[in-house]
Amino acid sequence: MTERVEKRWDALIAGNFEKAWEFTQPAYRGVVKATDYHKQFGIGGKWRGVQVHSVTCEAERCNVRIRLTTKMNVPPFQGKEVTGFVEEVWLREDGQWWYYQNF
Repeated sequence: MTERVEKRWDALIAGNFEKAWEFTQPAYRGVVKATDYHKQFGIGGKWRGVQVHSVTCEAERCNVRIRLTTKMNVPPFQGKEVTGFVEEVWLREDGQWWYYQNF
């Protein structure tokens, strides 16, 4: 499961939103087209790196905490890198782990 988290973030960091969309749960993909997925992301920063910090799982759900580094594009932080933590939920459906994307 950690590998899927990393692959999704590799796609996001590369700006390949259609590939990142492929990791969202099937119900989300049934509503939001791959070509529209990028519209939910702003331009305030550019992701530079990610590291899975912790994973806590139940039978069909995992809470993932990632350490994310972002290069900021907005004053007064423009050009500076900031690092923080992001919490994600991943769900298992039909034997596969999917990123839970809110609608």
